[in-house]
Amino acid sequence: MPEGMHVLDRLRDEGRLADDQYQSAITHARTSGARLEDAVVHVGAISEHDLLTRLASWYGTQFVGTERLARATVDPHALQLVPKRLAERLRICPVLWNARSRTLAVVAIDPTRDDVAKQVQMVAADLRKVTVLVARPAAIEASIRKHYDRDPRAFSLLLRSSGTPSSGFDGNGVGGSGFGDLPGFGDSDAGGGFGGGGFGGPGGGFGGGGFGGAGGGFGGAGGGFDGAMDFGGGGLDVGFGELGAPKAAPRSPVPKPPPAPSITIDAPDIAADLRKPPSSPPSVAPTPRQSVLPPPTREAPTTVPEKMYFETLAVLVALLERERGELRGHSARVARLARKMGERVGLAQEALFALTLAAHVHDLGKTGSYHLTPLNVARYEGHRHQAQKAYLTPVRLFEAASLPKETFSALRHLYERWDGKGFPDEMHGKEIPMGARILAVVETFLDLTSHAKNPYRRQLTPAEACSVVEGLSKELFDPTLAAVLKQVVSGDALRQRLLADRRTVLLVDPDPEETAVLDMRFGAAGFEVIVAREASEAMAMLGGESSVDLVVTEVDLGERDGFTLLEKMRGSAHTMPVVFLTRRSEGASVDRGFELGAADYVVKPASPDVVVAKARQILSRAQEPTSSRGVSGSLTEMSLPDVIQILSNGRKTGRLTLRSAGKTGEISFGDGAIWDARFGGLEGESAFYALVALQTGDFRLDPTHVPKERKIQHSTESLLLEGMRRLDEAGR
Repeated sequence: MPEGMHVLDRLRDEGRLADDQYQSAITHARTSGARLEDAVVHVGAISEHDLLTRLASWYGTQFVGTERLARATVDPHALQLVPKRLAERLRICPVLWNARSRTLAVVAIDPTRDDVAKQVQMVAADLRKVTVLVARPAAIEASIRKHYDRDPRAFSLLLRSSGTPSSGFDGNGVGGSGFGDLPGFGDSDAGGGFGGGGFGGPGGGFGGGGFGGAGGGFGGAGGGFDGAMDFGGGGLDVGFGELGAPKAAPRSPVPKPPPAPSITIDAPDIAADLRKPPSSPPSVAPTPRQSVLPPPTREAPTTVPEKMYFETLAVLVALLERERGELRGHSARVARLARKMGERVGLAQEALFALTLAAHVHDLGKTGSYHLTPLNVARYEGHRHQAQKAYLTPVRLFEAASLPKETFSALRHLYERWDGKGFPDEMHGKEIPMGARILAVVETFLDLTSHAKNPYRRQLTPAEACSVVEGLSKELFDPTLAAVLKQVVSGDALRQRLLADRRTVLLVDPDPEETAVLDMRFGAAGFEVIVAREASEAMAMLGGESSVDLVVTEVDLGERDGFTLLEKMRGSAHTMPVVFLTRRSEGASVDRGFELGAADYVVKPASPDVVVAKARQILSRAQEPTSSRGVSGSLTEMSLPDVIQILSNGRKTGRLTLRSAGKTGEISFGDGAIWDARFGGLEGESAFYALVALQTGDFRLDPTHVPKERKIQHSTESLLLEGMRRLDEAGR
């Protein structure tokens, strides 16, 4: 089920959602990968303001709206106190820091879960207090990208799609106007104040006022305090326990607000702004504090998992592409690589879903003999003319399908150029949506490496294609994404060498529908897959650069059948196992296949999973493990923690030797576990933590080495976590 189900259930139980809105939110969450707190706002079932009001009431805290977070500038020390890994794991982001009182405020999805305050204090031992506020999940993810990854456009997509107001008092949280000049929540750290907005509980906020004068109210659940505030030492120190005794207010009595965490904010002299007349917060009926325990479990509507959704879409698109020759399966490959690129640059789950969807459908309806890649369209007038007529076809095909706006945006702007000379809107640089920029790079790269009719009239190697894309950056492509593509491609190649057990399967079958399903199943199982349609094409592939480990072939291949193919293979010294997967079920054909030396004979229709399982079994029997080969690489291609994680997950045994700045170290693995480490005069865990800090250098894996004595007992995961913690501390 999507995350945040208890929030959706409670909103419905309180009568704030109708059944159709409830179902729409779940459907959107399942298809987009978003949490339900974001999905319910996205489908228009409830406004962000109303949602955060309810959450603040339930959790007994205050909230911060998306617009406020988008304008926030966070003290660098606050970011050092909360390492990025911790922020991503707990889904939190620091927003305010008071050095004098050692108090930190963070935003979280659910302040009552995961002991957020306690975990932050454990990492940053010099903190006295941690105040946890509530915000939307998507806004928190954007905050992490903005402040930790320094992405200035982190909030752009969210603000465009959320419809958040640009100004005005947000009576239940951070004020719309007053926070503009508060340190950490505005465009400038100089001066400023609340001026009618600020932190609020459910129904109130900090008002205006001045030094020692009648100020606005600190709102609790529907009410507030009117009284003098004492601002000492040039800073504003605001907290429930630190406010002076409230004076009588000229308003109806309201229930005493429930206790809430203290908030301490370090601000410069803001007397001028505080003397402005306070804004009047909207009147909200008192809301009693309610339990934050999840409501009773109810049976949720049936929804489609994201993986199943995309697998189904890939099959349907593959069937539509069955007549595209070399471009069969192109869209599925674009989707896989685009998603890897999106993950590498840190896109949120919702944006990843939209990008993957756009990649799957980007070529639908673009009929004709031209492959309309951004490079081809930029280079040839005929391609450009056809693309200008057809670029909106995928958008029109799915207009009624309620796809994410980001999907339509990526499709619409696929042919924009980095230099601003593209179409339809002549966008320039980072004005182009990220999804469109990623899709342009990936589409061009895969056309160059898999389509012989590309501008170079041959299939380029991955390294050559990366060089072409890099050479066209600043003209056609985002230079940063061109570099990311090179990292992803080289990282994939290195990962395959490290795992050392990735096999290549050659599928020989004239039926695209048969190979489309098998291609996906073998690919999902970790195999490299190449496809041939006839015997002569298969022989050419066997004699090429590809190292084929297994052949799965149909018997009926046209002029030369599968039996002839096997005879020619054996005559050409190709000894890899062959499996016949065919509709021929007569005994004579079965006997002929085994007489020629087939490893197995499977009659269609057969389960693709069964075929994959048989392939694994045959390869394990017929071939020696390829792990006897050594693997070398550079830490610029792949970080050492990633290398260690791959070897651990692959349960590898061997010795990883590292050289950096004239020093040599080694890490010994046994069945994926780390047994020992040495670096300089260090041994064991101390050596491991020193090695993890290396950023540059070379490494080599010797898979023939078998460690004899285990000197490190901790798990790989705990060692890496401790190593990352030490790095974070050293970087402060």
